[in-house]
Amino acid sequence: VTGEIRNAINMPSLDAAALAAVGPYLDLARALGKLLAKLGPDNPDSLRVSYHGPISKKDTGLVSRSVLTALLEASRPDGQVNIVNAPAIASQLGLDLVESVINAKTEYNELLVAELSKGDERYRVAGTIIGRSPRIVEMDRLYVDTNISGNFLIVRNDDRPGIVGALGTLLGNANQNIANLSLARNKSLGVALTIIELDDPLSAELMTAIRAIPGVLSATGVTL
Repeated sequence: VTGEIRNAINMPSLDAAALAAVGPYLDLARALGKLLAKLGPDNPDSLRVSYHGPISKKDTGLVSRSVLTALLEASRPDGQVNIVNAPAIASQLGLDLVESVINAKTEYNELLVAELSKGDERYRVAGTIIGRSPRIVEMDRLYVDTNISGNFLIVRNDDRPGIVGALGTLLGNANQNIANLSLARNKSLGVALTIIELDDPLSAELMTAIRAIPGVLSATGVTL
C-alpha cells in the first residue's frame, strides 16, 4: 500500500508525497463544505475554493473536490454523491466549481477559503491548520476559532448585552452541556456571531426557543 491515488476515473491523480502534502486539509475541506450546505444560499450557482500561502503551490484538486462533495452530500443524503461523481452532479445542478489563489495578506500562513454564491448572495467560511489541528477561523467574514467536528449552535445576533447569557440559560435548562464557545462581532454593523459547541445535537423544539430570543437574527444547528 503506497497511499497513492491513481487511475480512478474522473479523479485527480496523486502520488503518496502529493497526497501527504494536502492530506491535513481534506478533513478541513469537508467541514467547510458541510458548513456551507447549512449556512450558504439555497440553489447556489458557484462554489469558489481559494488558497493562500504554501498550500496554493500544491496540487489542491482533491481538496477542492472534498469541499464540493461534502456540500452536495448534505443536500443528497441518499448516498449517491461521492468524490468521483461530485463534479458531474454539480454540473447537472448548474453549480460551477472555481479554484483561485489569494494574493492578499491574511492573518495565517496558510488559509483555505470556501465561498458559496447565488447571484449577489454569498457566504464564506475559512480554515487553516494550527500546529497539527485543523481549525475553522472565519464565518461570514467574521474571525472565529472552533473545531471541525462536533455539534454546534451557530447564532447571528444583535451586538448587545444579554443575548449570550440568555442562550446559556436556555441551554442549561435543557441540560445541554457547552463544550466550547467562540464569539465574534462586527461593531460597525452592530451584529455578532456566537458559536457554541455542545455535547449533543439540538432538538427542533429547542431551536425554535432559541430563535425566539429577542435579538437573535438567525440560529442554525450543525453537526460536523
